[in-house]
Amino acid sequence: MSARQTNRDSQPSRSYGRRLIALIGTWRRRLRDRRELALMSDRLLRDLGLTRSDALHEIRKPFWRA
Repeated sequence: MSARQTNRDSQPSRSYGRRLIALIGTWRRRLRDRRELALMSDRLLRDLGLTRSDALHEIRKPFWRA
């Protein structure tokens, strides 16, 4: 088996690993953003064009849902 073939065989696992790391990063950002949203005052929410109801809808979503 050549070194070139070995590298080619390991590519899918590296690609999978990168996608998994990116996905976990996305989930963590969603959690952080939703926690921040939960702490915002009604005034700040209005500045963002959101109502408290809009914020609650977003906050209640599980981290894996966009």
